[in-house]
Amino acid sequence: MNLLCSVATAAIVNVLTPQVGPRDPGVHGSVGAAGQLSMGNVDQLAVSANAGVMMVGEKHIGLVSANGARSVLNDALFVDNAFLHGRHVWTFHDPWSTFTFVQADRNSFRQLQMRNLLGMGLQRRLWGNDWTEGRAGTALMAEYQLLSEGAVDDDAGLHVRNSTYVSIAVERERFTATSVTFVQPRVDDPSNVRLMEQFTLAVHMTEKLDLVWSGTVEHDATPPEGVETTDIKTKTGLAWSF
Repeated sequence: MNLLCSVATAAIVNVLTPQVGPRDPGVHGSVGAAGQLSMGNVDQLAVSANAGVMMVGEKHIGLVSANGARSVLNDALFVDNAFLHGRHVWTFHDPWSTFTFVQADRNSFRQLQMRNLLGMGLQRRLWGNDWTEGRAGTALMAEYQLLSEGAVDDDAGLHVRNSTYVSIAVERERFTATSVTFVQPRVDDPSNVRLMEQFTLAVHMTEKLDLVWSGTVEHDATPPEGVETTDIKTKTGLAWSF
């Protein structure tokens, strides 16, 4: 069970790990490392590390995920981005469930010194069979952003956004493929929207070890001054699950 997540330069963090069928009860986890090629705001090669722990009960799921990245740019080693995310899911009436989440993250390339989130939403399994499953959910989240000194952005301070997603998972004996799409408009200004599409392919090398490749397209309609609206990112790495 690969619980690894992705930090997005467009300020969307994907912690969803779509799979086919119910999760086995107990404690699950995943750790991994990956190389990352970024094109857009910054052209660079970076290395990132991920860790996640999931606690699965009969009707409740708890998740804690963390990510950190470092890269070399102009002969300087520095942290690109980092985040910590906590989430709780309650299946009150299958296929319906609620989810609540908190998050703290930073991203120096987006001039983002600190970003805190608190949200709650509703999600539903749309379909499911032996090899594929689809889900969708929507939430309201309060977002507080503190920018780096001198940065200018209309999203600084406290705002409320809607966060809606659709996920698809395909599982076969040798691989798992997933797609997750996020749309996050600001409630008071729907034209201020963030979008993300992430495709992930995990090749099962052993029962516990996966070779993971992901491609992500991210768009921010109103980024800070001097920051591009769209980023494209690919990542390749290994993930060990327990």
